[in-house]
Amino acid sequence: MKRSLVHAALLLTAMLAIPTLLIAAQTLPAGSIVKSIASGAWSDPEIWEPHPPREGDTVIISDGTAVLYDVETSPKLKHVIVEGKLEFSRELSTALVAGNITIVEQGYMEVGTRMNPIPENVKTMLILAATREGDASIIVRGQLQIHGAPVKPTFTKLATTAAAGSRELVLAEPVNWKPGSRVVITSTSLNPRETEENVVERVDGNRVLLREPLRYLHEGGGLASGEVALLTRNVLITSLNPDIHAAGIMFMRGAIGGISYAELRDLGARDILGKYPIHFHHVRGSMRGTVIEGVAIWNSNNRFITIHDTDGIIVRNSVGYKAIGHGFFLEDGNEMYNALINNIAILTLPGRIRPDDARASGFWIQNPVNRIINNIAVSSYGAGFDLAIPIRAPEVIPMDIDNLRESSWRTLSPRVLKILAFMGNEAHSNRLDGVRLYRLAKTQADDGMNVFTNLKLWRNGATGMRITASEAVIEDSLFFGNRGGNLILDGVNVRMDNLTLRGEIATTLVVGKYRVAPFGLMFTGTDIKVSNSFFAGHATKGNVASADIIHLPPRFPLEVYMSITDTTLGSERQIIFGYPLNAKSRIEVRNVNGESYTLYRYDTEYCSTWRLDVPSMALKCPA
Repeated sequence: MKRSLVHAALLLTAMLAIPTLLIAAQTLPAGSIVKSIASGAWSDPEIWEPHPPREGDTVIISDGTAVLYDVETSPKLKHVIVEGKLEFSRELSTALVAGNITIVEQGYMEVGTRMNPIPENVKTMLILAATREGDASIIVRGQLQIHGAPVKPTFTKLATTAAAGSRELVLAEPVNWKPGSRVVITSTSLNPRETEENVVERVDGNRVLLREPLRYLHEGGGLASGEVALLTRNVLITSLNPDIHAAGIMFMRGAIGGISYAELRDLGARDILGKYPIHFHHVRGSMRGTVIEGVAIWNSNNRFITIHDTDGIIVRNSVGYKAIGHGFFLEDGNEMYNALINNIAILTLPGRIRPDDARASGFWIQNPVNRIINNIAVSSYGAGFDLAIPIRAPEVIPMDIDNLRESSWRTLSPRVLKILAFMGNEAHSNRLDGVRLYRLAKTQADDGMNVFTNLKLWRNGATGMRITASEAVIEDSLFFGNRGGNLILDGVNVRMDNLTLRGEIATTLVVGKYRVAPFGLMFTGTDIKVSNSFFAGHATKGNVASADIIHLPPRFPLEVYMSITDTTLGSERQIIFGYPLNAKSRIEVRNVNGESYTLYRYDTEYCSTWRLDVPSMALKCPA
């Protein structure tokens, strides 16, 4: 990977040193070079020299000229180089077919603006003609604006359960989706593959009639509600040959731009580094505040959106469906102050660019100093949200946090930084964990706690949440039906408040269909506190340990302390406290269940404070 990055950097440096016209002549197959010599409509033959664009030409929109693209379709061009301004018609449906599009530093290409997008009755297409996987791109060094007609909402929940064989969906809110649009309906089971596509036949407020019957049951209206996401937009960036995926859009340092309500389909080059549908490439802070909104990225051979060595990008209200490798991807671990808000990642499949792509996650985050808010991850081959915080970022983190001197960053690990925001996120029907956090060993005591709040994690194939963290708070969250257990925690000084952890939930149509989560909380570490929470229904068949709360013995003689207050423990087995190696270990229980609770494994001198005396199978104690 390092060799590929060095090669890419050398190539880009060399390109910057070559005049634009010479780049086109040297890097493209033989063909005419056509230049705009005046402003006007693309269809006007008088603005071109030596002739209007034709098959195989390289077209240059010259500096100082403004061209309005107003033709139904172009011949297949080798390259379009924008030095001046290229604007697409808002009145006519158009398609531009090109091997590459390059917007140089002073160039400006406009496919609608945020305030004046391409109207919904107009279809605009940018078709990238790759002859080999990944060899066609839109490279942005100047300004690119792509804005289609807004669709509301881009995704929503099911209001009622849709049975297998049904053609009707009742949604949680009205939609403005058009007949003929393609949608994806997410799995609500433990099987990620029960996510399925369909086409809209008719829309009546919040009721959608589908073209084909559903193959699977999709729950709605309750705690286990699936989603329906719209994939179609009136602005489309795609590959000419869907079997040969073009790369996509790459923003370079110093670029300006924004994308909203566009569809990016059949992009991303399989197994090729840097070839992603939307790629912020070593932009650092030069595009801070750039917004990607309402886009639909689907059938990608390589991720959804990659933010690489870049800070301050906002991605919101967007849909990612069916990608190879991690979906919404923060690449190196030095990316900070980005915000992923109200997006949905659906069906990420195993890739090979990185070893961890074999367990492709919906959201791959490598630095805690980002905002991850109100997103949904479903049907990932790996975890829904993977917070894979590395020991050290590959480059010096350049931002000044808490007035640390720049030299301090040379030895600073992302693992000691505080999470900006991880809240309102939901993960279900993923193959592995809903949320996985490798390690957050925060040591800056005056920096506050790492807070995980308002999470909903259900029916994931491994655990709802697997976290290794210190000085953390998990609060106001719901876990149920996660096949390998609801919450696994390894940490020191972790607070859990107002949690609901259930083995499963009962619904009329699916009683007995799903595997019950065997435990609510399994923990190792010390200074663990649970308060104002509810545990119930944890059970399993066979010899697997099941209980509301399970303590795993540490490998070293740690003094283990845990407290449980104002909490209901409703499962048949309530607490299993594994044999600690330190005799001072204890667990305190107050105001639990009202009458009594059961502790497995230890006899104690006082029921409210357990110490290591004589082991026993179970002891029933007054609350």
